[in-house]
Amino acid sequence: AEAQTALNVHMLPVGMGELTGFVTTIVVFVRDRRGILLDVSMAVTRGCLNIIDVHSETLVPGQEAAFQFTVQISDASMLQTLTYGVEKVAGAVKVVRGGMEEMMRESPAGFWANCALPRASDVTTSKPFDASDAPTGTGGPSRQ
Repeated sequence: AEAQTALNVHMLPVGMGELTGFVTTIVVFVRDRRGILLDVSMAVTRGCLNIIDVHSETLVPGQEAAFQFTVQISDASMLQTLTYGVEKVAGAVKVVRGGMEEMMRESPAGFWANCALPRASDVTTSKPFDASDAPTGTGGPSRQ
């Protein structure tokens, strides 16, 4: 959650028939296991209007993996709900806004370090979602 606010990624407004809102990208870092992509995809599906694109990378099968979802959401509160829902999936380590390609270009080692499980001494109360970089006008109804 803290890394979400560190990445200044904008949500793009869209209008697609009855579905309107914004398109944004999240990366979900996980401890790889059989069925993790299905579990994360189901959580993403429950938390957004539409999944537009999915990309996955696995560093070591059975250990580290990352999934990038480009999703359509109605507003910042839907993004917050989506993020919290995905973080609850067994094996999910971290959810951040942004794209894999940019993160990998900056630092491949840093990218994969996001899969590391936090040490007990590193665990702090997570910072609440900061929607300051999200648009205020939504263009569509909020989904509860």
